[in-house]
Amino acid sequence: MAKTPICPYCKELVNKDQTCKKYQNKTYHMTCYKKMIEEKYKENMGQEDYRKELYEYICDIFKIDEITPQIMSQIDKFYKDYNLTYTEMKDSLYYYTQIMGKTLDIKYGIAIIPHIINEVRQLYEDVKLATELNENVDITKAVKPVKVKIKQPNYSYRKNIDMEDL
Repeated sequence: MAKTPICPYCKELVNKDQTCKKYQNKTYHMTCYKKMIEEKYKENMGQEDYRKELYEYICDIFKIDEITPQIMSQIDKFYKDYNLTYTEMKDSLYYYTQIMGKTLDIKYGIAIIPHIINEVRQLYEDVKLATELNENVDITKAVKPVKVKIKQPNYSYRKNIDMEDL
């Protein structure tokens, strides 16, 4: 006897007499399937602009016209397997190339991202925290103008040397 499938969306049993849909080897209620697809569509629609920005930034870094298939597969892998957003990937590349001043090689693509993502996340957390702490600070009161008088140099310590004595 076959095991009764459980809908991954609502976590309820799916009966054979109900209308159901198989997706990625999982059985969904038809209503749950439609809801899941709508959520994925909405999620991806919000990410489209960020993905385009990432593609443009990568093209600028490598000075290429189009993203290579290797880099495309790396982006998809990082997005799906590592749960990285397109913004995090772009921030990681910015950190590596602009802040650290290092260059990327086209033959490796963007494989450095998983190795530096924790460092980048920590940096952006620190920046966010510093911004929040300094939000209500008034720096106009902290700065005190100071007048500095510059003295003219005194050249009287030099001796005149007679060249004939030498």
